[in-house]
Amino acid sequence: MKKFHFSFPLTICLTLGLSLLVGCQEAPEACYTPSANLVDANVDVSFENCTEPVGESYAWDFGDGATSTEVNPVHRFAAEGQYLVGLTAKGKTRSSDNVFKTLITVGQRLLSLASITDLPELNPGGSAWDAGDNPDIAVRFAKGAVVAYQSPTRVDAAWTFPMAVQMPSSDLVLTPETWTISVLDIDGAGEEVMASFQANLATVAPSGLLSMNFSGANGAAMQITYTLRQ
Repeated sequence: MKKFHFSFPLTICLTLGLSLLVGCQEAPEACYTPSANLVDANVDVSFENCTEPVGESYAWDFGDGATSTEVNPVHRFAAEGQYLVGLTAKGKTRSSDNVFKTLITVGQRLLSLASITDLPELNPGGSAWDAGDNPDIAVRFAKGAVVAYQSPTRVDAAWTFPMAVQMPSSDLVLTPETWTISVLDIDGAGEEVMASFQANLATVAPSGLLSMNFSGANGAAMQITYTLRQ
């Protein structure tokens, strides 16, 4: 809701009387921060209310049939899935009510597909990645120094985007911690890092399409698609 600020309305409201004062007060703007956007089932999630100005009351809808009127509730999701959690901050009048929503993912995410949506055409030295042909591309998923998974190499990958990279393994769990996802040019003598994306997957908000988008240096971009463990 668009807010208007005036220097004189409070005096006018007091003059007109208490019955009109409620229409002159600023409406609350609903806001909250969850303790995590990705959690396991039956684990507490706390919701910190940051609504300003303070609402008259609050109505929470956790998307799983449960509700609350607490200011800062704690909730557990019993089943895996994705839940759109809504907070309605109620003002003096119904027209001043305001709603804020965030998607919470419950359960383990299993890697489904890595789709490269853009890559730099030249290596850091300003030359083509491979002389005379297209680069041979693989995607590596690592947690710290530990490689959790590396895709089969896509040989002579045509420079067209989006570029899907084969993911035959459906067992890679994208756990809520810091990951480094690297796009590699695999050569007979070694490998070059074409792009690198680092993110704490506990703080990456998933979309409703079960995917996460990453951007890196030099315009590199990638989308990770996943499924939820049933």
